[in-house]
Amino acid sequence: SRELIDRYGKGPHFVEFTLTPKSVSRSKKKSVEFEPFKIVIKLAPVKMMPLSVNQFLQMVEQGLWEGTMFVFQPNHHVIQSSPTDVRTAKSVEDRFDNSDLTYGKYLPFPEYTDEYPHRKYTVGFAGGLGPAFYINMEDNTSNHGPGGQVENVLHEEAEPCFGEVISGLESIDDYFRTDEPPPSPNTPLDRRAIKIVAIDRVRLLKDYEETKQYTS
Repeated sequence: SRELIDRYGKGPHFVEFTLTPKSVSRSKKKSVEFEPFKIVIKLAPVKMMPLSVNQFLQMVEQGLWEGTMFVFQPNHHVIQSSPTDVRTAKSVEDRFDNSDLTYGKYLPFPEYTDEYPHRKYTVGFAGGLGPAFYINMEDNTSNHGPGGQVENVLHEEAEPCFGEVISGLESIDDYFRTDEPPPSPNTPLDRRAIKIVAIDRVRLLKDYEETKQYTS
């Protein structure tokens, strides 16, 4: 946590995403863009989730998620980031392999605290170690908290929960509707309706004028 505080301050830390929704038509192989919108994620207190917050802020600082995407399937419970170039649909995993992240591509262990559970609109690292992350679209405490991921070797392991979306909720709810019917099990994966949002820009809000509305 000393490295985190020296580099980014004691917090609270706020990260702003500029996003552009795209409507993808699998049959016509084209996408239609909508109006961009912004969301702000308030990160967990440093003392609660030091490794996860440090990892995420370094990803932001190094621009690792810019030009990639969020992916969502109707009736799904999370919006997940994908290390895929939103323009070419090619993987950009090498960004993370060749990054200057303190812990490397993955967290050293799945950091978690019961004081910061996977409530709706919170943000977690996928698979327990990242680098992909997701926004919970419902209370996923049982799904992503201790014992919720069946692939974990230790039943008590949980996925890190390290932030919460505090601005842009209306835009998220409007575009990523969770009440739409799920696709038929017989529908091929490449033809299931998915929603893609381009991650245009990601930045740490540093100035008082930018963060005062979230701290008052």
